[in-house]
Amino acid sequence: MTKFYCLLLSLGAVCNFAIAAEKNTPTLDEIIAGIKKSESLLFDSSSFSIVCERVRCEDVTPSRYGGGYINVEFALAKKSNEWYSSKRFTQIGKTDEFGRNIIVAQDGSEIWCSLKPIITMIKNKALLEWEVENETIYVDKINTGRNVHQNLDYFHHIGWNASKFIMKSNGIELNQIESEKYLADFLNHPFLPDYLEKNKDKYRVLSNQENIDGFPCWVIEYPEMDKCWIDIKHGFALRKRIYHYDIGKPRKRELNSFDFREVKPGLWLPFKQTVMGYASVYGEDASIWNKVVSKSYYETREIDFTSKDDLFDPVPPVGTTVNDMIRETQYRVSNPNSDPFAGPIAQGIKVNRYVMIRAILIIVGSIMVFIAVWLKLRNRQV
Repeated sequence: MTKFYCLLLSLGAVCNFAIAAEKNTPTLDEIIAGIKKSESLLFDSSSFSIVCERVRCEDVTPSRYGGGYINVEFALAKKSNEWYSSKRFTQIGKTDEFGRNIIVAQDGSEIWCSLKPIITMIKNKALLEWEVENETIYVDKINTGRNVHQNLDYFHHIGWNASKFIMKSNGIELNQIESEKYLADFLNHPFLPDYLEKNKDKYRVLSNQENIDGFPCWVIEYPEMDKCWIDIKHGFALRKRIYHYDIGKPRKRELNSFDFREVKPGLWLPFKQTVMGYASVYGEDASIWNKVVSKSYYETREIDFTSKDDLFDPVPPVGTTVNDMIRETQYRVSNPNSDPFAGPIAQGIKVNRYVMIRAILIIVGSIMVFIAVWLKLRNRQV
């Protein structure tokens, strides 16, 4: 009996050692590096396209501003340094006398929600925004990126800053546009891994793992501000996150991602997401702060890494109005094969070449002046 008991103790010690070896607590730097690697597997791809849809929204706690989200489909695609983004409402309401899709809001007001997309394309530092329903196109310099930042829900839910990669590939850093007030809701998200790096001294990795949907996750926490459940075995996937309006303030969002699939070696992305929005501290009664006011459900329709060339060659129908801000002109499309991007891009390239040549001449001139002054001073000394 004593020998049997000793054997059990030995086996228990071996098991505990194995579990401890498997559960070595990762450092915050290791987690940051793992998230960066997964992020780069997507955004460093030469091409990809992701389509997701908000399929349902539930109002949980009655509130002034929460809930009422309309079903919508978002898409983001990349081809080299070109980007395609679209937003299309999918919730079908009633049809008015003009044939438009009308959704009745909670307060009884009617909202026109086009079932045709609004498309944003970026190439060669030019931006094209096409309102298909209105048969109107705007072409301008990329500047702030206009509405491209509003179509990135999927990436916000997994913590990644798609805006950073879109703008940087066109020579613009986010800190150049973050001051734009209308972009605040889209760019001031606590993105991973950037927010972790910025606040490394405030985060801690908890010593014990927690199961989320049956998967062991390491928990990283910024007390009273942010808490993330990271699944290291599946590409450092963010399975759950709860963050607050500010340190010590009420909760703002709870993000949950499910049905992760390995879409390319080492890259795991979710095909289902839920988002719980809490009462706003800026407009709701304090009595409902920290209470969920809405719950939204998202489903991923497509993740593809083949080049979608057809998306990047817009073919607007004859009669579409084009407002060309780069060349300061307006016209209607008369040729079904015309490319509203071509002229503005050619003009932009021409201007950029002129600016580059002028900069080179200034630099060369400055060097020559410096050499002349140096030679003159040297001759004096001699």
